[in-house]
Amino acid sequence: MSLKVLAIIPARGGSKRLPGKNKKMLHGKPMITWTIEAAMNASGISTVYVSTDDPEIAELSRAAGALVPELRPAHLSQDETSTIDVVKYIYGKNPCYDAIAILQPTSPLRTSADIENAISLFIKNKASSVISITECEHKISWSNYLDNDLNLDGFLSQAYSDPDGRVGYRLNGAIYLFDAKKLDSDAFNFYDKNAYGYLMDRVSSIDIDYIEDFEYAEYLLQKKAKAQ
Repeated sequence: MSLKVLAIIPARGGSKRLPGKNKKMLHGKPMITWTIEAAMNASGISTVYVSTDDPEIAELSRAAGALVPELRPAHLSQDETSTIDVVKYIYGKNPCYDAIAILQPTSPLRTSADIENAISLFIKNKASSVISITECEHKISWSNYLDNDLNLDGFLSQAYSDPDGRVGYRLNGAIYLFDAKKLDSDAFNFYDKNAYGYLMDRVSSIDIDYIEDFEYAEYLLQKKAKAQ
């Protein structure tokens, strides 16, 4: 089975927690370039498209080989704009693809192999979507909600424990691959009965939101380079 897969990399210029993170230099290249190169080198990807409202990110993306035909319209560049609204806009202008892969630039350690393996899983299972996941760093039974006063009464209640000791998983934000026909639905949902998780290791799953995440990614890339 052959699919035409459109990789969309959403990269707004604004970032409140780590300003300018998408173009911040990470181990010798802008952070967004790591995701562009991973997508460009993944055999299952047909086109790599960057959606941005930032002219500098657009130029960096074009230099790395991505398609950036326009800057994102103002009405799709707001804090409250959803990624799916952006994807629907792009797909509306490029409706010739079978599947779409959303690849966030804040996951720079995600590899071409990860993308290829997610596509293979998508095809093998005839899935409606494949979403990347990783094992939880801690047991789910150690987590619960709290009121504002942080009172711990019943915090480790039986309701949040798993007597079978199963492994917990969480979304890691690196890969969202789905059938393009899902965009026709008004009630878009990644997680239907034909959705599957693609398991990634914790290192590849790093999601950069804060400067500490960025510094850790830099450390890991330096360590990997020294080992080669």
